[in-house]
Amino acid sequence: MKLWSILFVCTILVNPTFAQNTLDGRFKLQQVVFKGQEFFDRSKEPKNEEDKRITVIFATADEQFNEQMNQRPYDFFKKSEITFLKDSVYVRVGTSATNGTYQNEFHYGFFSVIPDTNLITFSIAGNPPKVNQFIYELRDSLLILTSMNHQLVATYQWHPYKIDDPYNQPWKNYNVPIIIDAYHLNDIEWDELLIDPKVTAVIHKAGEGTMADTKYSVRKSAAKNRNLLWGSYFLGTDDNPEKQAELYYSITGNDSTELHCLDLEDVNAKGRMSLKQAEKFIKCWFELTGKYPVLYCNKDVLSQINKKYGPKSVFAKCPLWYARFRKDIPDWESSTWDTYTFWQFSSEINCEQTGECLYNVPGVNYDMDVNVYNGTIFELRIFWPNLD
Repeated sequence: MKLWSILFVCTILVNPTFAQNTLDGRFKLQQVVFKGQEFFDRSKEPKNEEDKRITVIFATADEQFNEQMNQRPYDFFKKSEITFLKDSVYVRVGTSATNGTYQNEFHYGFFSVIPDTNLITFSIAGNPPKVNQFIYELRDSLLILTSMNHQLVATYQWHPYKIDDPYNQPWKNYNVPIIIDAYHLNDIEWDELLIDPKVTAVIHKAGEGTMADTKYSVRKSAAKNRNLLWGSYFLGTDDNPEKQAELYYSITGNDSTELHCLDLEDVNAKGRMSLKQAEKFIKCWFELTGKYPVLYCNKDVLSQINKKYGPKSVFAKCPLWYARFRKDIPDWESSTWDTYTFWQFSSEINCEQTGECLYNVPGVNYDMDVNVYNGTIFELRIFWPNLD
């Protein structure tokens, strides 16, 4: 059986019609039956190494993979899940074991309804694609039933995501996306960056004060060509805040697919944007675009906003991008914001030149800023860039 070229076909038992958005959500593997035998419960380990309930032949170009999976195919299906994003993009996460090491596999694709049928086709994106096409049908709004050449039936049940603790090393959860933020002096090897399937977005500097970043445009194209979400930030100075907002707008063109952010550093230092200037920038940006920018600030700036402004201020209308370079946030204060939207947890400040960082992203140097989103890859792809 050629696993990666199989056509998956399902039979709908309830709800003969449905809309594409019915598929939004995560479906987690619940049961598998092979060759008409009894259902295999994924929550239970095989009875022994010779457990014959699971019998399937794997044939891929990777002989080592074939050998491993034919010995214990249970491992491949153990954590398999399918996630549908909006009405077009979906992520499939399968966990396989090679030489005893579990590896997560992420596949991206697009789906569409076949006219006058109950079928949905899926075209897989990849380099190269491992599967040419799937066909699925919903059994009901919470269940997907698939079959493989009448040999395998898999039941995928709708399942909510859960991030155990957003304030303690959330990047260790494979559902949590990684975002890098960069500027023109950061080196990026784009194809190496994609080795890490958790890297979902890039937020790049667009300008500072009265100057534009020289790498903004070319890197925007590079990121979008690789299906990465794209955002930008503007580093505020003590120049006229309205003029800075207008410059930012002229650089980005208010791209509706782009996340926009205002970077506040030390608001009391000479040459930096003050909180009063930031208010004017934010209001001007809203007048230009109809949206509030994401607000980047560190612990000290956040504390000043909490004390001087609070939840009724214009700052509270902006999603929060919090800079805190440590593995946890033990002292979060719910005042202006209930929680963070992004957390910048790693940079040259807390990452050694040896590469001993809280999280190492391939294709970049140790001094790259690394962030997490307070949610899942699924949620980030759905809500970007409208995170408010």
